[in-house]
Amino acid sequence: MIINKNQPLSRFEESGGGSGSGPGSGTGKTESPGGLEPAQASPDHSGSSELLELFGKQSSVPLDSKRLPGWLQDYLMITTRYTDARPGLLLTAFLPFCAVNLGNRVFMTNNGLPIYPNIWSCLIGRSSISRKTTALRFAERSIREYEESLENGPLAEYERKTLVMNGITVAKLFRYLAENPCRLFLHQELAAWLGEMNKHYNQNYRHEVTKLFDGVNTTFTNLERTDRVRKPALSVAGATTEGWLYKNLRDGPDQLSGFLQRMIYYVVKNISLDEIDLIYRDDGDLDDGLAFFENNLFRFWRDIPGCFQLRLSDQAREFRNAEYEKIYHHYFKKDNEALMSYFSRIYDGYWFKFCILFTLMWKSEEFSTALSRGNCADFFARERVELSAATQAMYLCGFYMENTRPFLAIMEEEDKLAGERRLLDLLINKYGGSAGHTQLMNGAHMKKREFMDIIENLIERGAVRVETQKTRNHPSAKLYVVAPVLMESFSTFRSEE
Repeated sequence: MIINKNQPLSRFEESGGGSGSGPGSGTGKTESPGGLEPAQASPDHSGSSELLELFGKQSSVPLDSKRLPGWLQDYLMITTRYTDARPGLLLTAFLPFCAVNLGNRVFMTNNGLPIYPNIWSCLIGRSSISRKTTALRFAERSIREYEESLENGPLAEYERKTLVMNGITVAKLFRYLAENPCRLFLHQELAAWLGEMNKHYNQNYRHEVTKLFDGVNTTFTNLERTDRVRKPALSVAGATTEGWLYKNLRDGPDQLSGFLQRMIYYVVKNISLDEIDLIYRDDGDLDDGLAFFENNLFRFWRDIPGCFQLRLSDQAREFRNAEYEKIYHHYFKKDNEALMSYFSRIYDGYWFKFCILFTLMWKSEEFSTALSRGNCADFFARERVELSAATQAMYLCGFYMENTRPFLAIMEEEDKLAGERRLLDLLINKYGGSAGHTQLMNGAHMKKREFMDIIENLIERGAVRVETQKTRNHPSAKLYVVAPVLMESFSTFRSEE
């Protein structure tokens, strides 16, 4: 299989970008160095946009694959031959598997602190049809060859070298990290792990794991032993559903504790029937295609002797400073503390992580040559993060900020607006978008005070407007009509509902 490492592939030039507005719109334009002007960094907060975020049937944020390094375009080209999973979902599952192979062997600094390229990603979507498990399994197959090479060796060697951990206790997690701090915690259902952290006997679990993300040296002690973890580079790949997160992690302390902000998210929004591919596919040469990453990237990354610092070029530094200032001002004006917390993690942390990964992808041939000659130190002393990698990293930060903002808005309002959503669903799906006052209140089976509070909130937000209609008993009875933008967002999915 021939892989074109740094040039766009024809399939994704045509289909990888998807459709829609905002980052990843599929235009392929790169006039702005960062790929995101502030006005594009998030959807506008006009009335229509806010209504759609709170009540509408939203589409997933599209990924413009042309704005990624060729290696990642190759991965998407290979995997989308075998699944109808969204490219953004496949990419988000794959990034932690890239990161764990590099681990703590390369770092950058920001404000004097080291940043390793470990990545925590979370796939969010409905069970079965969103393809979360498929995306994680495809990503895991990219390191299958390496993991299988360890299976027949001594158990102690396997535990020291294996990259992937799942279903282990907190004590064993720290023991594994003490032996090898470059690991990936894989969760097919992230809810189980997060639920474990909330148990009373694991009160410090979340705090300790959060420290690991930041590369902080830590010591874990229990009655049996003491484990010291140095230069940790723990990556996480997991999946869950929106409903579980809304139910269990909606409180302010969860939002502002710093744990959730360390993750990048891909949210699979409403999927229509015509988007689901029901055709059978065997796996063909999938493993051969995915093995290319192990044989031409990952094994070289794991062989890096020591820990080396990567620095920005002058162009990349100037670009980062200019783009960061514009985007920061854009989000600061939103006056949303939780949103700014996610902004800081993405643009102050993940941008550097992506720069490390993308630079080593761009420089893969030069690096493998330097490694074979024992010149790693010279390579990192000489090479810099160039503008191309910095630009791609900034685009990807915008993409994940796009996935974070509507996710946050819905989480914050989920409980408060549950009645409003229920009433809108009834008004649209049962009554076709308009209903009289008595008709709607009887159909909702709500008490009068509850109904009036909810309908007044919907009117105030612009989700519903009041018109008058003549009836047999009332010459000017109230008629509640759903906003056109919400009717349009529901229409695509009404046949399924």
